[in-house]
Amino acid sequence: MGMPDKQMNFILKSFAEVLGWSYTPPKQEEPKKEESKKEETISSHTPKVTSEKLTDDLNELLRLGYSYFNDRKYTKAIKYLQKAGELGDSGAQNTVGYMHHNGMGTEQNYIEAIKWYKKSAEQNNSDAQNSLGYMYDLGLGTRQDYNEAVKWYRKSAELGNVFGQNNLGTMYQSGHGVQQNDKEAAKWFMKSAEQGNAEGQFALGNMYYNGIGVKQDYEKALECFKKAGEKENHVAIYMIGNIYKICFKNNKEAIKWYRKSAELGNADAECTLGDMYKDGIEFSQDYKEAVKWYRKSADKWNSNAQFNLGNMYRDGLGVKQDNKEAIKWYRMSSEQGHPMAKTELDKLLKK
Repeated sequence: MGMPDKQMNFILKSFAEVLGWSYTPPKQEEPKKEESKKEETISSHTPKVTSEKLTDDLNELLRLGYSYFNDRKYTKAIKYLQKAGELGDSGAQNTVGYMHHNGMGTEQNYIEAIKWYKKSAEQNNSDAQNSLGYMYDLGLGTRQDYNEAVKWYRKSAELGNVFGQNNLGTMYQSGHGVQQNDKEAAKWFMKSAEQGNAEGQFALGNMYYNGIGVKQDYEKALECFKKAGEKENHVAIYMIGNIYKICFKNNKEAIKWYRKSAELGNADAECTLGDMYKDGIEFSQDYKEAVKWYRKSADKWNSNAQFNLGNMYRDGLGVKQDNKEAIKWYRMSSEQGHPMAKTELDKLLKK
């Protein structure tokens, strides 16, 4: 059975963001033709197609290739863009790599993707360098090689690519391919953040929030998270709520941000809203509303929400008391390693 469209679109969107591509779900889905568009590489102007005849005129090949790409006619697009790539255009080479990477207009082929990314990267295309680093980082189409990933991320980052900078920061943070160095990680996250990259802003916010690589500063963390939140980074918005609730003791402001994050589908925010309704924090205590938010979060496999929903069924709060339902949710939570779920599950199973 195929993956649901909504889940596939979410995965592709997240994947595209790592490589620096914007992603818009297709209005009418075609097999293996989910569209992603790279803002730095792909023209935002869609010329009218007047001819499909292949030519050696590079400008014409690019015009037709990107016209078909923007019209989501990927099978035709790749033919023209590949010819442009063979003529040495680094942007076309990078785009062809991405199309092979994602099976757009052709069968998905990581080895071909690497070949085209490398052609472009060797011409100092920073987007292709970042993408090539990503392939080595994850071991797609090649053996996993963190050293090689760092090499290409660094080339991209040093050319000012915000995604390369953020990914290089991540390597320093994890110690993959380089000696672990939080200060160096923070340096690269900051470079990415200063250019407006939401992932860099979020990563830098986490460094300030936890005092890792930089001096702990909740105000600076809040500033970073808010910048990332402006781009609908739902995790950053959730962290804004945490800062107001945990650090500034401002539940009213926290709830506003938790709700924004929850509306974007963040499971942690949904679970936290459930807690606040259950405990009557800034609301009248409302068990039914708590159950509603716990269920939203639990359906996204949030183990805390699953545990809390088990509690609500066990105690009959906001729902009809039902030990079978409680057992179901405790079991789900326990399977994800929740420290208390196994204990409560065992208690009910012994009854």
